[in-house]
Amino acid sequence: MKKRCFLILMTGILFSLSACGVTSGPSASPQPTAGNEPSADPAPAIEPSPLPSSVPEPSPEPVNEENTALLVIDIQNDYFDGGSHTLYNAPDALANAEAVLAKFRDSGLPVIHVQHNNGPDASFFAEGSWGMEIHENLTPLENEPVVVKRQVSSFAGTELEEILREGNIDKLVIVGMQTNLCIQAAVKDGDKLGFELFLLEDACAALSLELHDSIIESLREFATVMKTGEYK
Repeated sequence: MKKRCFLILMTGILFSLSACGVTSGPSASPQPTAGNEPSADPAPAIEPSPLPSSVPEPSPEPVNEENTALLVIDIQNDYFDGGSHTLYNAPDALANAEAVLAKFRDSGLPVIHVQHNNGPDASFFAEGSWGMEIHENLTPLENEPVVVKRQVSSFAGTELEEILREGNIDKLVIVGMQTNLCIQAAVKDGDKLGFELFLLEDACAALSLELHDSIIESLREFATVMKTGEYK
């Protein structure tokens, strides 16, 4: 009898809860009605990041050579076959001197030739002789000054420094012969006068390779020494 009364009581309680809208178990989410659906903002489109642009390395500044001249010293016939004072590598030095001379001419840069005159009774570079003439491969153009000297240095007793100062030249590229005499003297005197010097060692010649090499080494403190192909 008590059990039956308990069941009737519980049934009544459940009926009352159901009438109030209380349900047991998990509540279901309300379903949106037609025409009243929540609008979901679409996910923003992800734009691809631009590829990093390759920034080119800055080009080296062009070398200003307007104040640079080529000095061609004593490349004369007596230093070659048939002359009276042949040097060991004169043809190779001549070929390299030709190459740099062509570059200067193509660029419109100044070229100055130096010609040694030992006087009429000299054993080589005799005044008025074939041996004193500048080699035909380097024949000066009309606008290229020829400085005639009678001493070892191209600056001694000549107008060379005056020509350079008037032309605002402060850099010299030097080629020529002989390494141990006229080239050495020109480099040392040019350095004393404040010129910046570039000596192209393979466009110079002496009586022997050993003599040439030893003098070239001694001139490194006065000039930038390089090969013809290295000069730009």
